[in-house]
Amino acid sequence: MLWQGETETWAAHGVTDLEERFRAIIVLHARAGDPATIAAIARVLGTPYLKITRVRFVGVDIGQSDEFVEVTNLGGGTQSLTAWTFWSPERGVVFRGRSVPLAPGASCRVGWSERPGAWCGPINAPVTDVWPDAGGRLVFMKTDVDLVADDVWYSAVPENDPPPPALRLVPPRP
Repeated sequence: MLWQGETETWAAHGVTDLEERFRAIIVLHARAGDPATIAAIARVLGTPYLKITRVRFVGVDIGQSDEFVEVTNLGGGTQSLTAWTFWSPERGVVFRGRSVPLAPGASCRVGWSERPGAWCGPINAPVTDVWPDAGGRLVFMKTDVDLVADDVWYSAVPENDPPPPALRLVPPRP
């Protein structure tokens, strides 16, 4: 009920002022890592905010050369993909981003080949099935500062995926 901003629930926690409740809700959403809230803050501040928005992990081409990962700039500033990486832990494949400027609201895809549309580079890897068909993990990070921007789990069985917005409880570091 706190997440939804219910007046009575916030009042039970000592928050009765409307503006104070609004600020507390924004802080709650931001601390939980809610992508919509963080994207809205990034747009207001004019800073980039990159997130994985799509993974095609089961290709239809022979050798699955049509697999791809899509990243979108949900923020308010342009970001180059230089020093960014896409990593498939199950396959040990790392794709290093190119000097592709990603404007606010723009998306690009990383896949096996340059195809029509918003492609930001091919993967050069020793395997063709980079994203395991049964499910797996995709890590997107800014390597020059060792910052994980997105850590996405996907599954061929949708019931195994977390509900939108795919928020997960992350245990505190020791």
